[in-house]
Formats: sequence, structure tokens, C-alpha cells
Amino acid sequence: MREKVDVAFLKVSEAAKLANMHPQTLRQYDRLGLVTAKRSVGKGRLYTLRDVGKLLEIQRLSQNYGINLIGIKRILELEDENYQLRNQLRAKTEGRIYEADANGILSALHSDYVRSRMRQTPANFTYTRQIVYRN
Repeated sequence: MREKVDVAFLKVSEAAKLANMHPQTLRQYDRLGLVTAKRSVGKGRLYTLRDVGKLLEIQRLSQNYGINLIGIKRILELEDENYQLRNQLRAKTEGRIYEADANGILSALHSDYVRSRMRQTPANFTYTRQIVYRN
């Protein structure tokens, strides 16, 4: 599904209509870097459905919360950074189990150790996790 959302095929007028805004507003957002259009062979702007979703979010933040465009741009940058960091963390920790010591330091458990502990755990036991981050 993600691939379909990222295919650029909407012209400025089509994307603006879907986002319920004037095409000039969309062009201005593009110039400000709030959305980035792909370019067609003839150098026309093409937008994705993901871009339309971003445009709707920009409108919501601006109209409902009164956030200016510079603030919205920073919010979008932080959301993108958060998404990238979460993906990096997920890739590094996928399939691993961690344990924290008394000081909040995490360490990965060896898979054989985890399997042996899981066999010893009663069926009605529930695990709780508390991760302490220290600077």
C-alpha cells in the first residue's frame, strides 16, 4: 500500500482540489519547502497522495491551532526525523530482547538464555517493561 501512496501522478490543480485549497497556495507551500513535488519530463509539478495528506495536515495545524508556516515546517521536519529514528531503532532491535540493570542500562539478552527463561515462566505470568533513559 505504501508504494501506491508514494507514486507521483497528481498535477497541481488535482492535488490542490483534493486538499481543498487554491493551486497558488500549493505552489507557495512547495516554494517554502512544506511539500516537495516530483517533476515530470516537461518540468511540471507532480504530487503523491502522501503529499495531499501532508497538505491536509498543514491546513489543520494552521487553521485549527493557529500555527504559522515556519512552525508547521519545523513540526513536519521533527515528525520525519522521529519516523527515521524509529525505523533505525526497529531495524537494530528487531527480534531482540533487552534487560535493564538497576542503573537503567540496557543490554541484549542472548536468544538461548531468553528461550530457557521463557520455558521456566508460568503461563499466567505477565511481563512489564520499564525503560529508564539517562543522560
